[in-house]
Amino acid sequence: MQISVLRAAVSISELLFFPQVVTEVICTLSFSLFLCCLIRLQFSNVISDFTYL
Repeated sequence: MQISVLRAAVSISELLFFPQVVTEVICTLSFSLFLCCLIRLQFSNVISDFTYL
């Protein structure tokens, strides 16, 4: 009886904790993608400036 209650508590806590982890991972991935796009834009601007020179 005690083990099943413990398992239920663990599964409930996993269910509560899992979406937070997923949202954190998604936010981190999207933020890094955003940073990569910004850096690429900056680099392309710098390269175009050099080609203008």
